[in-house]
Amino acid sequence: MDEKNRTRAGRRSPVRSVLGLVLGIIGLWAGFAILNLVGDIPDAGAGEKALRIVFGIVWFVFWIGALVYNSLNLSAYSRSKKAGSPNP
Repeated sequence: MDEKNRTRAGRRSPVRSVLGLVLGIIGLWAGFAILNLVGDIPDAGAGEKALRIVFGIVWFVFWIGALVYNSLNLSAYSRSKKAGSPNP
């Protein structure tokens, strides 16, 4: 494997990171909207409430993780550009 392929390993392009950030924001908004819509059901039993809680936790942890990953990747790319390292 040559040097250029080693520097690109594990990195996403900045465009993909920005798109990931936009998708993460949309995903968080969609989660709030879904939980708001199903929160208005008056006859929810204990099992349905627990399922909403689990859904909310999993949904938001996933999208917050995606936002953190993409923002860290984007900042690492910008730091490497400022340091003058070769274009990944």
